[in-house]
Formats: sequence, C-alpha cells, structure tokens
Amino acid sequence: MLLNIIQMLYQLANQGDIEAMHQLALVYYSGEGTLPDRERFFYWATRAAEAGHPVAMHNLALAYKDGIGTEPNFTQFIVWTHEAAEAGIPDAQYNLALYQNSEQGHPPAPFVSQTQPERPISREQHDNGPPDTSDHLRYRN
Repeated sequence: MLLNIIQMLYQLANQGDIEAMHQLALVYYSGEGTLPDRERFFYWATRAAEAGHPVAMHNLALAYKDGIGTEPNFTQFIVWTHEAAEAGIPDAQYNLALYQNSEQGHPPAPFVSQTQPERPISREQHDNGPPDTSDHLRYRN
C-alpha cells in the first residue's frame, strides 16, 4: 500500500506537482514506507522549494542549517529562511528576525522557536499550527 503511494507521488512529482515533491521529501526524511534517505529528502525538498512550496522552503533552510542530506551552509540557510519568511512561514520569520538582530549588533539567539518542530514539517502541520508539547517531534539522528 505505502509503496503504491510512493510510486504515485513519484509520478506526480515528475509531472511537476509541488505538493507531491514536498511529500516525497517528508517520506524520505521519516522513512515511512521506505528507508530514511537524507540525500533523497534533500533532493525533493530542494525541488519543492525551488518550485515555490513555502513549507519546503523552510524545511530546506533547516536542512542547510543542520547539514541534513548536504553539507551545512549558513548562507543557504539564510537565503531559504528569507524565502520561507516571505512566503508567510512564521518560524522562518522568527529565525530571520533573529539573524537580522544579530547583524545589527545584538547578541545572536538560537535559531529555534518554541513552536518550531526540529524536523521538517508537513503542510498539514503548518496549517494546523504548532503541535502540543506532549507531541513535540524531534530530529532522529
């Protein structure tokens, strides 16, 4: 069943469906229905972000920050955080404000927020708001 869904996502993603690209990234991050694959996560997150998916932009920024599927790259973290902030992602706006404050001589703060899951988020998670603290997700290394 999950294999059929993944195959359908591939088909849609290769036809340009940005939500399918984003969902494939999440599948490869979580390993649901397949083995976790950080490089494939990064590939599909990049495709979805470059195609304009706001949550994928935020996830790609976090991938660059933490080196998930790629080498850490602070410059690309800021580029994609800015793109996600412009697209209306609150956690990206928060992180961008932290960066801008540190650029103006204020002490830098950690690039996290209380509502920011420390793993890529899905469109549903974004639309439904932050998870309860009892259900707070963390990166699995």
